[in-house]
Amino acid sequence: MYLLLLSMLMRDASAYNLGITGSSQNGCTCHGANPSAQAGAAFSAASTTVAPGDTLLLSFVVSSTNAARAYGGLDVSASGGTLAAGSNTRRSGTEITQSSRTAMTSGSVSFQMSWTAPAAAGTYTLYGAGNAVNNNN
Repeated sequence: MYLLLLSMLMRDASAYNLGITGSSQNGCTCHGANPSAQAGAAFSAASTTVAPGDTLLLSFVVSSTNAARAYGGLDVSASGGTLAAGSNTRRSGTEITQSSRTAMTSGSVSFQMSWTAPAAAGTYTLYGAGNAVNNNN
């Protein structure tokens, strides 16, 4: 069995329309180091324990209470295993980011993806950074 740890960062800032990678573990340093209290991010999965080779469906929800930040984006990576794109996402290298500008509905947007566990038993971590943006490029 595997134990899957979920880690999130949140930014209230500008972003690239087709997403950015390399920011899932340390956040995006191009917009400042402090997360905004007006934005949030959360992983959702049916389980945090899987068997070797199992595929786990994941959702990553970005939310904002700031009406001017009505679009969301993400960067997700994993310490092992394989991520695959789903609804509103694309794979860039080994990471997952948004596939296009993604408008929030009622203050949030949900991105889907899947993670396939590696053959080696252990503890693996999914890292996620989300941002809420104003869609002005």
